[in-house]
Amino acid sequence: MRSELWRRVLQMKACVMFMWLFLLLLSLQHAPKAGQLHIERFRLKNGLRCIIAQVKRAPIVSVSAAVKLGAEHELGAFASGVRFMLSQALVTGTRLQQEDDLIQTLSLAGAKLTFSVEPDCLIFHVVSLPQGFDTALQLLSDVLIRPSLDEQCVEVARRKTLTYQRMLATTPLLWAKQSVREMLFSGSPYARPICGYERTVKRIRREHLLEFFDAYFRAGNMSICVAGDVDIKLVGTHLAAAFRALPSGLAPAVERVKISPRSEPQHRARQFYGELAQILVAFAVPGINDPDAPKLLLLSSVIGDGMGSRLYKQFREVHGWAYYAKSDYELGIEFGELLIHVATESRKIEAVRKALEDILLELHVKEISVEELKYAKRMAITKLEMSMQDVSQLSSILARLEVNGINPRRLFDLRDSIEALSAYDVLTAANRYLRCAAVAILLPM
Repeated sequence: MRSELWRRVLQMKACVMFMWLFLLLLSLQHAPKAGQLHIERFRLKNGLRCIIAQVKRAPIVSVSAAVKLGAEHELGAFASGVRFMLSQALVTGTRLQQEDDLIQTLSLAGAKLTFSVEPDCLIFHVVSLPQGFDTALQLLSDVLIRPSLDEQCVEVARRKTLTYQRMLATTPLLWAKQSVREMLFSGSPYARPICGYERTVKRIRREHLLEFFDAYFRAGNMSICVAGDVDIKLVGTHLAAAFRALPSGLAPAVERVKISPRSEPQHRARQFYGELAQILVAFAVPGINDPDAPKLLLLSSVIGDGMGSRLYKQFREVHGWAYYAKSDYELGIEFGELLIHVATESRKIEAVRKALEDILLELHVKEISVEELKYAKRMAITKLEMSMQDVSQLSSILARLEVNGINPRRLFDLRDSIEALSAYDVLTAANRYLRCAAVAILLPM
C-alpha cells in the first residue's frame, strides 16, 4: 500500500515538473514587447505591499511572495540554516493539506510551488495556467499564513535540508560557488551556506521555526507580485481576500551587515570525479541599487557574454582551450558577485588560468574598442530584457526589490543607464572591482 502511494506521488511530481517546463517554454515564446507591460503598486489594509505586472498575451500567471528574512537575521549558535529549513517545512504541508495533498492539488491546477533562499530574503513562488490562478494563489496564502509546522513537517524539512547539504558538498560547481562566497565574504553571515551546517540544523527545533515564522511572516515584512495577462482590479480583489488574515506589523530590526574589503586574493582547489577541469573566479561587487550596477553589467558582458566577448575569442576561437567560458554579474541587493566560469581539459588549466589573468589585467589598463562596447551593450541589454520577458522570473525580481525597499522601476532604468555608458566607464569599473579575486579550481581525479 505504501509503495503504491509513493508511486502515485512520484507520478504526480513528474507531471507537475513536465507541466512547469511546458509553461516556462510558453512564457518565453509569448514574451512581452515594449508597451505590453503595465505595473501597479499598492498596499493592502494590513500593510502587505503588492505589485501586479500585467503582461499582455502571457500564457501563464506567476506569483512570488518575498519575506525580508536574510542571512543577517540568522542570529545565535543554532540559527545557521534556519531560513532554509523553515522554507522546507512551510512547503511540506498546511493545516488543511499534507504534502501529498498539496502535490495533487497543484497538479490538478497545472501549477508548481517552489522557494528560494536568497542572501537578503526568502521567495515563495507559484506558477500556473490562468484558469488555475485562484487555486494557486489560495495555496500560496495557506503556506504563508496557515502552515502545519507540526513535528512531522519539521523532521521532513530537517531531512531535506541535510540532504541538500550533502549535495552542496559533493556537486563540483555548487561546492565551488560556496567556496568563493566563503572567501569573498569571510566573517559575515553571507559566507555561510544557505542550508546551514549539519551541527546547526540538527539542533534546530520546532519552537525555533515557530519563533522565526511568528516574527518575520508579517504583512509589513513581506511583498507579493503577480505577473501575467491578468485583470489588475480583479487580481487586487483576490489578493486582498487571500491575504487578509496575514498578521500586520513589522519584523524585529537587525543591524545592517558590513562587508569588509579583502586585501589579497585567495584560492581553493579540490578533486572531483569528472572529465573536465573547471575554474571559478569571483569578485565582490555592489548590488542592484548601487550607481555602479550598470557598469558591472556591461563589464560582465565584455568579459564573457557571447561570441564577441573576450573569453570566447581567446579561449574558444584563438586557442580552442575551453569547452565553456562565461561571466555573470549576479545581482544582489546590498552586494553582488561577478563570476567567471571556465571549463577545460585538465592539462590546459594552468594555461587558462594565466590567460585569464592577462585578460583581466588588460581591462585595467586599456579601454575597449567602439565595436566591443556596442556588442557588450547589446548583450547586456538583451539579458536584462529577457529577465523582464519571462513572467516567472519577473515576479520574483519585482517582489524581491519591493520587499527590500527598492522601487521596481530600478530594473527598467538599468537599460537606459547601460546605453549611456562609455568605454572609460568600463575601464574605471574594472580598476575598482576586479581586484582580490576568490578562485576555486576543480580538478578531475
